[in-house]
Amino acid sequence: MRKNRSRGLGKPESPSSWISWFSATRALQSPFRQGLQWLDHASNPAPSFVSLTAEEQNAILERLAYKAKHRDGEQAGQQFFQLVRRYIVMGFYTTRIGLESLGFPGLIFYTSSPGCTHHGNPEHIGL
Repeated sequence: MRKNRSRGLGKPESPSSWISWFSATRALQSPFRQGLQWLDHASNPAPSFVSLTAEEQNAILERLAYKAKHRDGEQAGQQFFQLVRRYIVMGFYTTRIGLESLGFPGLIFYTSSPGCTHHGNPEHIGL
């Protein structure tokens, strides 16, 4: 039995899955690069976003995150922020802790079947 060493990295196992994963990953490279470049440009006069203080970084991110703080001409930054937020949320809710926070029943091991919870429903007789 072959051990999958890439499982924790989110990489696929089969060749056809590799092609699909690579294409999806490659398609995201450009928006992420452009978004990171946008953050660096928005950090002027500082040389880069990471060189800013936490407060300065937060101020830029708040302009992107909250509609009330949006500025004209920052649509590209807002789109990048939405993309990053979407992937962070998706990444969290596909982990065990994310699924547990949702009460996902697929993580529960039953020693015996709990049966149907809709007692008296004629469509569920025999379940």
